Amino acid sequence: MESTQRLNIFTCILADHDSIRGVMNTLLSGEIDIRRKRVIFRRMLPLFRAHAYGVEQSLMKEGLRHDAARPLVLRCLEEHELAEVSLHRVGLAEIDEVWDARMKVFCHLLTAHLSRTEKTFPALREALPEELLEELAMKYIDVRNKFNLNPIQEIPVKPDLVYDQAGRIGYIIAWILGVPAWILLLVFLIRGH
Repeated sequence: MESTQRLNIFTCILADHDSIRGVMNTLLSGEIDIRRKRVIFRRMLPLFRAHAYGVEQSLMKEGLRHDAARPLVLRCLEEHELAEVSLHRVGLAEIDEVWDARMKVFCHLLTAHLSRTEKTFPALREALPEELLEELAMKYIDVRNKFNLNPIQEIPVKPDLVYDQAGRIGYIIAWILGVPAWILLLVFLIRGH
């Protein structure tokens, strides 16, 4: 008889943590130009926000009901608020150098938060009944998927993004259709290609 591993909230959260860490490692690597980093960062935000909201509405909501877990959960919730403030500041940066600095601070804050959150898992696991962990996993996935994400989303960071290729094709089609070269050059410069 084969044993099947039951779904639980911690494995779901860890899967998203791994995806988010992968993207942040790419952003911090220095191998990618700033324009590409901005695109990757924007593509990561829905996963981050869906994940944070899913955790808040499942594990954190339940954890607040248990005295042993409450201080840990409150700290995690505060860190979610700080992450949103940091994200807002990243969004306000117009100069690439400032944006890059703020994005790196956000990534470092988030990396530390993910690690601290994972350190709360043993205490939360002890405080919560085993049968509740599967129920919380289902709630997490349900809330998270309202953001139109798969339960575990991998974010492509290496291949060219589809709309980059579509933009290049659009330039070629416009050129074929006879759009004056100075207009194409202007659009090309504005888009930053």
